[in-house]
Amino acid sequence: MRISASVALSAILIIAAMCYTISYYNIYMLSAQSYEDLRQRILNIYSRLAEAERRGADVSSQAELLNKALEMLSGVEGSGVGVGGDVASNVSAILSKIEDEIPALEASGEAAARLKLIVDVAAGAGIALSIATVYLYIPRLIASLWLRLRRGWLVRVVDRR
Repeated sequence: MRISASVALSAILIIAAMCYTISYYNIYMLSAQSYEDLRQRILNIYSRLAEAERRGADVSSQAELLNKALEMLSGVEGSGVGVGGDVASNVSAILSKIEDEIPALEASGEAAARLKLIVDVAAGAGIALSIATVYLYIPRLIASLWLRLRRGWLVRVVDRR
């Protein structure tokens, strides 16, 4: 059984069109569920970054990356076309990078909080020690200076009978 060239060509074109359509929707378009998953990841990452910043970590570079991911996602959202696969993979890569850095940020935030506590306690102890030292030793210092300045004075005994 021979297949004519036109039938073979039309079959190839139909198969190519079907493959393109399937790959377009599978690769380049995210479903609404995937879009919601990305939004949920962004919200989760934001809350973790806010908590790390509250503890004292520097999250400025991660916040910039998160802002970039939000801009990419919102730029596609307003177009009404859907979230493209390249955009989704870029956003997902950015979010993964931020998620990988969050544990280190949380640890550095806790270390910064401990260091701040140590510095505050040491400063308070230093101030208290300075006050106690001044209170105890300034009268002695004044008395010794007064005696040194008047060392050469002659004292006369006055008889008051």
